[in-house]
Amino acid sequence: MAMLTWLHLSDLHFPGKETAVDRRVFHDMLSDISDCRAKEGMNPDVVFFTGDIVFSGQKEEYDQVGKWLDDILDACGLSGQRQQLFIVPGNHDVDWKVIGKLRGSAHETFAKGLLNSEGCKGIDEFLSEARESDREWFFKKFRNFAKFVDEFFGDKEIRSDHNKYYSVRPIRKDGHTVVVIGLNSTWLSPIDEDNEQGRLLLGEMQVCNALEESQRAWPSADLRIALMHHPLYWMAEKDIHLVQRHLPGGCGLLLRGHLHCPSFSIQSTPDTHLLEFAAGASLKSDYRAYSLAQLDLDTGKGSAIVKVQHPKDAPHWGEDNFTYRNAEGGRITFSLGRSTGAIRTEA
Repeated sequence: MAMLTWLHLSDLHFPGKETAVDRRVFHDMLSDISDCRAKEGMNPDVVFFTGDIVFSGQKEEYDQVGKWLDDILDACGLSGQRQQLFIVPGNHDVDWKVIGKLRGSAHETFAKGLLNSEGCKGIDEFLSEARESDREWFFKKFRNFAKFVDEFFGDKEIRSDHNKYYSVRPIRKDGHTVVVIGLNSTWLSPIDEDNEQGRLLLGEMQVCNALEESQRAWPSADLRIALMHHPLYWMAEKDIHLVQRHLPGGCGLLLRGHLHCPSFSIQSTPDTHLLEFAAGASLKSDYRAYSLAQLDLDTGKGSAIVKVQHPKDAPHWGEDNFTYRNAEGGRITFSLGRSTGAIRTEA
């Protein structure tokens, strides 16, 4: 039995100037993660963080958040193993000062042009190698995030680059290979922070390039997991249609954040089967959440435990007993279907 175990967090919104309350709330969560590990015997192999690690993409926020991420790894028994952390950017991870200077000007005009372009031609052209200079200018809002990724990991294999706006990295576990595909759902945000839904793009080219790279480098991978910040249904309508032609068949699991509440759903068609897990917010939210999940890489069967904390109950954390009434003790069981991105099991 080869078990892959992970911790899923999202939306930390690290404020830079942390308060005593922030530290108390954060360390209450770390303590509960450690307790849950011991109680359930679930020791994470990796940590998936699906965006919004900081609040407004400022350098001073990134200068300090690395210590908090190291503390998360410590709580998982992964001290010093930064390569076991997988991160994708959220809309709070872009530099709001850059957005503020460009709002209502060339940045927003260019974004609207991409959204209004017919089909995917303009989007794919922008994401292609031919538009490197345009993309470099447009991706200035990721400069602090990119610098943080490069310095935090200090690994030439884990780099942030506007020419490679997605990431593809493997996890090795007991003779199995799992490929993690990090997708950037925030490259067009924030056009209007309060009105993002339907005005974001992944881009068919981003998804296809990431899947192609994963399949070329690890053709015999047992599972492909996609990470992104926003729900897929928050993308522009034309983008959803194009992306859904590739992502469900290419990956077996999709982990995301953004909406500050945990959820679980299944997208199933005659050809594909995609499970989507959403993490709640880790710190700044009406209530906080995280999940510990475990998957048998031989059978494709797994389970996830969702833990929550309501501010009025702090410092105490408990099982999520209200999101789904049939998920007793906050435990969700699942089984991956048979597709090119999921574990292949016998019928």
